[in-house]
Amino acid sequence: MAVTRAPGGALGVRWGTDAELAAETLGLAGRPWLAWRGDPAFEVCDDAAVRVGAFGAPARPRVIRWGKRVAGMQLEYPASACDDVRRTVAATWGVDGPAPYRQWLRGQVVHLGTDATGCTLTLSGARWGRAFAADQLRQGLGGLAAGLQP
Repeated sequence: MAVTRAPGGALGVRWGTDAELAAETLGLAGRPWLAWRGDPAFEVCDDAAVRVGAFGAPARPRVIRWGKRVAGMQLEYPASACDDVRRTVAATWGVDGPAPYRQWLRGQVVHLGTDATGCTLTLSGARWGRAFAADQLRQGLGGLAAGLQP
């Protein structure tokens, strides 16, 4: 596998930049920031009506901040776009498979998760990447524990 660099941002937004400016850049200005389910130290801003062109398809953007700085981003795609997005993710970051995932040593993450309605591309800096990875593990272990119940 080719060595690739961790994402330093997406759609013209760099990790560590002003979160309000990033929200404005993506058409989310004035939207509320809500606590992220995985760790209330992080907040999420999104709007179901907003779409941006990202990695070859229209996506619903979600900005994640820590304090006043961008910590990561999620892009939510309809099911019809997921195969193309998966190919782009594989080519860009050298990850592939049913649920492409990569975490760099400093903690940055690229993950493409899918469900019945579509897929979500998670791109993060180191701080939110570590929190995202821990949340994924908690969800997986919770699902495993529920599956083991008599």
